[in-house]
Amino acid sequence: MAAVLIHPRARSALLAYLDWAGKQPWEWGKRDCTLFAADWARHLDGYKRDPAAGIRGTYDDADSGAQIIAAHGGIVALGHRFLTPLGWEAVENPVDGDIGIVEAPTAGGMKLLPALRFGPMWSVRSVFGVRTTRLPHVAAWRLDPVLWWGYV
Repeated sequence: MAAVLIHPRARSALLAYLDWAGKQPWEWGKRDCTLFAADWARHLDGYKRDPAAGIRGTYDDADSGAQIIAAHGGIVALGHRFLTPLGWEAVENPVDGDIGIVEAPTAGGMKLLPALRFGPMWSVRSVFGVRTTRLPHVAAWRLDPVLWWGYV
């Protein structure tokens, strides 16, 4: 894939999404760390398709969410399975707006979490809101900016 230039309106959309998501109450299966990334993909698609339609609303706590992730082969496999049919491509060097899986510290130790790339950092969703910090990623996907609904 060629060098990616993020349109200023697309960067503004990402900032607005991060702000909005951080103000939403945490709810397992509706507004949680995994659906944070899926909702960004939905937003870019103009809410026409939901990459997480198969799991949204099917779990209501951490344990049942973890069981669903495990049943899909882990969070990286889940991300790949849900994003690639919608045109997201795996990338090595993520840029603003890409969805990734990062290694992040949690109350339960280091975990792999879905995240959104923002500058040199990643934004992750927790029960406390959205946090943006430098984190190592283990996988990342990009939607061609030409496909960002209404932003470019």
